[in-house]
Amino acid sequence: MRRVTARVPAAIREKMKRELEYFTIGNAYGGSQRWMRSVKMRVGGCGAITASDSSILLARDHGLTAACPPETVQPTRENYVALCHRLEDYLWPRRMGIDRIEIFMDGYEKYLHEAGVDCVAMTGLHGDRPYAEAREAVRAQIDKGLPVPMLLLRHKNRRFRDYNWHWFPLIGYEETEDRFLVKLATYGICDWLDFADLWDTGHEKKGGLVLFSLERESAAGANS
Repeated sequence: MRRVTARVPAAIREKMKRELEYFTIGNAYGGSQRWMRSVKMRVGGCGAITASDSSILLARDHGLTAACPPETVQPTRENYVALCHRLEDYLWPRRMGIDRIEIFMDGYEKYLHEAGVDCVAMTGLHGDRPYAEAREAVRAQIDKGLPVPMLLLRHKNRRFRDYNWHWFPLIGYEETEDRFLVKLATYGICDWLDFADLWDTGHEKKGGLVLFSLERESAAGANS
C-alpha cells in the first residue's frame, strides 16, 4: 500500500514558527560581548547585554521609548556598547556571575524604573519546573512579541558548552510534530536549539527564564 503524506497548508506551517524581528550591527546578528570596553564585561557581561537587547526590543516593538536612548533603537556598535555599559551599573559582573534569575530581575527592574518605565512586570520560571511548562511559557512570550531572557548554568551536553554560565535572549521558536526548537541570539550570531535538550541540563543547580508582562495588557484584559 502506498503511503500518502498529507500536505500541511502554508498558513498552518507559519503558525508553527515564530521569530521576533531582531537587529543587526554590521555583520553581527544583534551585538557581541567581544565589543565591550572592559575585560570584566567581555568575560561576564552577558546579563547586562541580555537586558540591553531586551530594552531595544521593548522600545522598538512595544512603544516603551524610555527603555533605551532613542538612537539605540537603530543601534550602532558605539551606542550599543554604551547602552550595555549603562546596564552594567545594575547588572554588574560578579564573582559567580549573575547566577540566579532573581538577581537579573532585581537589577533590570531597577534600571527600567529609573528610566521611567513602570509597566513591565517580570516573573521567574526556574529551571526545575517541568519542560512542558517552560515550553508553553516561551511560546506565549514569543507570540506576544516579547523576548525571553534565559540563564543556563552547567549542562551535561557538550553541544551547549558555549552557553554554559551564560545569559541570552530566546527570540523565536519552531514547532514540529515531535520537536520544539528555540532561537537564541548571542555572541553576534543566532542559533537554533532543541528546547527539550536545552532545558534538561542534568545538574541540580539550574538557571531558568525571565518572563515579561506589560501591565497595560493585563489592564486591557481585565476591562474586556
